[in-house]
Amino acid sequence: MLAPIYKGRSAEEILNDRIYFDSVGYFYRAMSWIDYYHRHRTFTAMIYACTDARLGIEHLLFEELVLLADPALPDNFYKKCTRETNKFLKLIKTLNPDHEKLNLFSKALIELEPDAPPLIFWDLSEMSKYWGKYSHYLHWFGSQDRTTGEQSWVEEAAKEISGITEKIWMKMASGNRGVMPVSGMTPETQAIWEDFKNAKINYSDIKPRLQY
Repeated sequence: MLAPIYKGRSAEEILNDRIYFDSVGYFYRAMSWIDYYHRHRTFTAMIYACTDARLGIEHLLFEELVLLADPALPDNFYKKCTRETNKFLKLIKTLNPDHEKLNLFSKALIELEPDAPPLIFWDLSEMSKYWGKYSHYLHWFGSQDRTTGEQSWVEEAAKEISGITEKIWMKMASGNRGVMPVSGMTPETQAIWEDFKNAKINYSDIKPRLQY
Protein backbone atom coordinates (compact mmCIF):
# COMPACT_ATOMS: atom_id res chain seq x y z
CA MET A 1 0.00 0.00 0.00
CA LEU A 2 1.06 3.63 -0.43
CA ALA A 3 1.79 4.75 3.12
CA PRO A 4 0.50 8.23 4.06
CA ILE A 5 3.08 10.81 5.09
CA TYR A 6 3.12 11.08 8.88
CA LYS A 7 6.03 13.50 9.29
CA GLY A 8 5.73 17.20 10.06
CA ARG A 9 2.13 17.12 11.28
CA SER A 10 0.90 19.43 14.04
CA ALA A 11 -0.97 18.08 17.06
CA GLU A 12 -4.21 19.45 15.61
CA GLU A 13 -3.57 17.68 12.32
CA ILE A 14 -2.84 14.39 14.07
CA LEU A 15 -6.08 14.66 16.03
CA ASN A 16 -8.30 15.75 13.13
CA ASP A 17 -6.90 14.69 9.73
CA ARG A 18 -7.39 11.25 8.14
CA ILE A 19 -9.13 9.66 11.11
CA TYR A 20 -9.43 5.93 10.50
CA PHE A 21 -10.23 3.59 13.35
CA ASP A 22 -8.46 0.49 12.08
CA SER A 23 -4.97 -0.93 12.58
CA VAL A 24 -3.39 1.21 9.86
CA GLY A 25 -5.14 4.38 11.05
CA TYR A 26 -4.03 3.88 14.63
CA PHE A 27 -0.41 3.19 13.67
CA TYR A 28 -0.43 6.18 11.31
CA ARG A 29 -1.30 8.37 14.29
CA ALA A 30 1.24 6.59 16.50
CA MET A 31 4.00 7.31 13.98
CA SER A 32 2.81 10.92 13.76
CA TRP A 33 3.06 11.32 17.55
CA ILE A 34 6.54 9.80 17.55
CA ASP A 35 7.63 12.27 14.86
CA TYR A 36 6.03 15.05 16.92
CA TYR A 37 8.08 13.97 19.94
CA HIS A 38 11.34 14.04 17.98
CA ARG A 39 10.54 17.57 16.79
CA HIS A 40 9.30 18.99 20.10
CA ARG A 41 10.76 16.65 22.77
CA THR A 42 7.43 16.46 24.58
CA PHE A 43 7.17 13.04 26.21
CA THR A 44 3.38 13.30 26.34
CA ALA A 45 3.47 12.64 22.59
CA MET A 46 5.05 9.25 23.33
CA ILE A 47 2.20 8.41 25.71
CA TYR A 48 -0.25 9.27 22.93
CA ALA A 49 1.80 7.10 20.55
CA CYS A 50 1.54 4.14 22.94
CA THR A 51 -2.22 4.61 23.25
CA ASP A 52 -2.73 4.61 19.49
CA ALA A 53 -0.25 1.78 18.90
CA ARG A 54 -1.83 -0.47 21.51
CA LEU A 55 -5.26 0.13 20.00
CA GLY A 56 -3.68 -0.54 16.60
CA ILE A 57 -2.46 -3.95 17.76
CA GLU A 58 -5.89 -4.79 19.16
CA HIS A 59 -7.48 -3.91 15.84
CA LEU A 60 -4.81 -5.85 13.95
CA LEU A 61 -5.46 -8.96 16.03
CA PHE A 62 -9.20 -8.57 15.48
CA GLU A 63 -8.61 -8.19 11.73
CA GLU A 64 -6.55 -11.38 11.83
CA LEU A 65 -9.37 -13.13 13.65
CA VAL A 66 -11.85 -12.10 10.95
CA LEU A 67 -9.45 -13.08 8.17
CA LEU A 68 -8.70 -16.49 9.64
CA ALA A 69 -12.35 -17.31 10.38
CA ASP A 70 -13.63 -19.73 7.78
CA PRO A 71 -16.09 -19.00 6.33
CA ALA A 72 -17.13 -16.17 8.69
CA LEU A 73 -16.58 -14.96 12.24
CA PRO A 74 -19.32 -16.39 14.49
CA ASP A 75 -21.34 -13.79 16.37
CA ASN A 76 -20.46 -15.29 19.76
CA PHE A 77 -16.76 -14.81 18.98
CA TYR A 78 -17.37 -11.19 18.01
CA LYS A 79 -19.12 -10.57 21.31
CA LYS A 80 -16.16 -12.10 23.14
CA CYS A 81 -13.86 -9.71 21.27
CA THR A 82 -15.74 -6.67 22.55
CA ARG A 83 -15.60 -7.96 26.14
CA GLU A 84 -12.11 -9.49 26.26
CA THR A 85 -9.78 -7.33 24.18
CA ASN A 86 -6.70 -8.92 25.77
CA LYS A 87 -7.61 -12.44 24.60
CA PHE A 88 -7.54 -12.10 20.82
CA LEU A 89 -4.63 -14.51 20.47
CA LYS A 90 -6.48 -17.16 22.48
CA LEU A 91 -9.60 -16.66 20.34
CA ILE A 92 -7.58 -16.99 17.13
CA LYS A 93 -6.02 -20.24 18.36
CA THR A 94 -9.46 -21.53 19.34
CA LEU A 95 -11.09 -20.58 16.05
CA ASN A 96 -8.17 -21.58 13.80
CA PRO A 97 -5.51 -23.63 15.66
CA ASP A 98 -3.58 -24.11 12.39
CA HIS A 99 -3.36 -20.40 11.54
CA GLU A 100 0.45 -20.34 11.46
CA LYS A 101 0.58 -23.27 9.03
CA LEU A 102 -2.20 -21.72 6.95
CA ASN A 103 -0.12 -18.54 6.66
CA LEU A 104 2.84 -20.58 5.38
CA PHE A 105 0.64 -22.48 2.95
CA SER A 106 -0.82 -19.20 1.65
CA LYS A 107 2.71 -17.84 1.23
CA ALA A 108 3.65 -20.84 -0.94
CA LEU A 109 0.48 -20.39 -3.01
CA ILE A 110 1.03 -16.68 -3.64
CA GLU A 111 4.66 -17.19 -4.65
CA LEU A 112 3.46 -19.33 -7.57
CA GLU A 113 1.57 -16.32 -8.97
CA PRO A 114 4.12 -13.96 -10.61
CA ASP A 115 1.73 -10.99 -10.76
CA ALA A 116 0.28 -11.40 -7.28
CA PRO A 117 0.66 -8.47 -4.87
CA PRO A 118 3.09 -8.92 -1.97
CA LEU A 119 1.54 -10.37 1.16
CA ILE A 120 2.60 -9.82 4.75
CA PHE A 121 2.17 -12.25 7.63
CA TRP A 122 2.12 -11.29 11.29
CA ASP A 123 3.73 -13.14 14.18
CA LEU A 124 0.77 -12.89 16.53
CA SER A 125 2.70 -13.92 19.65
CA GLU A 126 5.21 -11.17 18.92
CA MET A 127 2.40 -8.63 18.48
CA SER A 128 0.98 -9.63 21.86
CA LYS A 129 4.39 -8.97 23.45
CA TYR A 130 4.49 -5.54 21.82
CA TRP A 131 1.00 -4.86 23.22
CA GLY A 132 2.48 -5.50 26.67
CA LYS A 133 5.39 -3.14 26.07
CA TYR A 134 3.05 -0.33 25.03
CA SER A 135 0.86 -1.07 28.06
CA HIS A 136 3.81 -0.47 30.38
CA TYR A 137 3.74 3.23 29.49
CA LEU A 138 -0.03 3.49 29.90
CA HIS A 139 0.06 2.62 33.59
CA TRP A 140 2.05 4.03 36.48
CA PHE A 141 5.69 3.37 35.58
CA GLY A 142 7.54 4.98 38.48
CA SER A 143 8.25 8.26 40.23
CA GLN A 144 8.95 11.33 38.11
CA ASP A 145 12.51 11.79 39.36
CA ARG A 146 13.39 8.29 38.12
CA THR A 147 11.41 8.34 34.87
CA THR A 148 10.16 11.40 32.98
CA GLY A 149 12.41 13.67 35.03
CA GLU A 150 15.51 11.67 34.10
CA GLN A 151 16.78 12.36 30.57
CA SER A 152 18.44 8.98 30.12
CA TRP A 153 15.18 7.20 31.01
CA VAL A 154 13.22 9.37 28.57
CA GLU A 155 15.68 8.67 25.77
CA GLU A 156 15.61 4.92 26.41
CA ALA A 157 11.80 4.85 26.57
CA ALA A 158 11.51 6.88 23.36
CA LYS A 159 13.99 4.55 21.66
CA GLU A 160 11.97 1.47 22.65
CA ILE A 161 8.60 2.92 21.62
CA SER A 162 9.96 4.29 18.34
CA GLY A 163 11.75 1.06 17.44
CA ILE A 164 8.72 -1.18 17.92
CA THR A 165 6.30 1.19 16.20
CA GLU A 166 8.54 1.85 13.19
CA LYS A 167 9.09 -1.89 12.72
CA ILE A 168 5.34 -2.54 12.63
CA TRP A 169 4.63 0.49 10.41
CA MET A 170 7.28 -0.47 7.85
CA LYS A 171 5.83 -3.98 7.64
CA MET A 172 2.30 -2.61 7.24
CA ALA A 173 3.48 -0.43 4.37
CA SER A 174 5.28 -3.29 2.59
CA GLY A 175 2.23 -5.21 1.38
CA ASN A 176 -1.27 -6.46 2.07
CA ARG A 177 -2.59 -9.09 4.42
CA GLY A 178 -4.26 -12.13 2.92
CA VAL A 179 -4.78 -15.83 3.44
CA MET A 180 -6.25 -18.66 1.39
CA PRO A 181 -9.42 -19.90 3.12
CA VAL A 182 -9.64 -23.67 3.26
CA SER A 183 -13.26 -23.52 2.10
CA GLY A 184 -12.13 -21.75 -1.09
CA MET A 185 -9.47 -24.32 -2.07
CA THR A 186 -9.96 -26.78 -4.89
CA PRO A 187 -10.14 -30.43 -3.77
CA GLU A 188 -6.59 -30.99 -5.05
CA THR A 189 -5.21 -27.98 -3.19
CA GLN A 190 -7.14 -28.91 -0.07
CA ALA A 191 -5.59 -32.39 -0.12
CA ILE A 192 -2.10 -30.84 -0.21
CA TRP A 193 -3.08 -28.50 2.61
CA GLU A 194 -4.26 -31.43 4.73
CA ASP A 195 -0.95 -33.21 4.17
CA PHE A 196 1.00 -30.11 5.19
CA LYS A 197 -1.24 -29.44 8.20
CA ASN A 198 -0.81 -33.02 9.39
CA ALA A 199 3.00 -32.93 8.88
CA LYS A 200 2.93 -35.50 6.08
CA ILE A 201 4.89 -33.11 3.86
CA ASN A 202 7.29 -30.22 4.58
CA TYR A 203 7.01 -26.61 3.50
CA SER A 204 9.52 -27.26 0.70
CA ASP A 205 7.18 -29.91 -0.71
CA ILE A 206 4.18 -27.60 -1.12
CA LYS A 207 5.17 -25.82 -4.34
CA PRO A 208 6.23 -28.97 -6.25
CA ARG A 209 2.95 -30.64 -5.25
CA LEU A 210 0.92 -27.59 -6.29
CA GLN A 211 2.73 -27.41 -9.64
CA TYR A 212 2.35 -31.12 -10.37
